[in-house]
Amino acid sequence: MLKQMYISYSQVALNSGVTTIRTVGGIENYDAWLRDEINSGKVTGPRILASNKAISVPGGHMAGVFAYSVTSPEMAREHVRIVAEGKPDLIKLMITGGVMDADESGEPALKMSPEIVKAACDEAHKPGFYVAAHVEGSLGLKVALENGVDTIEHGARTNEETIRLFKERGAALVTTISPTIPYALIDTSVTHFTETAHTA
Repeated sequence: MLKQMYISYSQVALNSGVTTIRTVGGIENYDAWLRDEINSGKVTGPRILASNKAISVPGGHMAGVFAYSVTSPEMAREHVRIVAEGKPDLIKLMITGGVMDADESGEPALKMSPEIVKAACDEAHKPGFYVAAHVEGSLGLKVALENGVDTIEHGARTNEETIRLFKERGAALVTTISPTIPYALIDTSVTHFTETAHTA
């Protein structure tokens, strides 16, 4: 049932004009499975760069659903190896919370310790994987860049230090443009939207 759903959605994407999908957190190894089915010609669908199931921490973003929950650097390394067995194209970490659980400042909290981030990145880089990270807070951005993350997914407010870290590490920002969040209803002191942007 789940495999058929994956195939169906990939065909909808292809028929809509999407030719490449980069997944950043999924159900077990299904992303890589679908990629291989498409590459072998068994089903039709877009090119897929798969991350499979991500790595998080207890109480962290998607922990227990689309991400393993780890509690130590050693466990992080072990779970990178577990994810790697499914032959993904990249490894995904969940470093901060999300916009839905941000505190009053609108700043999602750092959930994953620097030591766990570094251990996971070091382990992932050994066989040549690059590491993508869910980051939606400024502290999480700094921790991610200082400890080896290659791509920042979503993003956070930058400053001179984090811009310097992006350049030094050769890291990239993959922004998220989401039509599902009604930004017009969020306090403008958080979004920095102007009245024109709200009505555009």
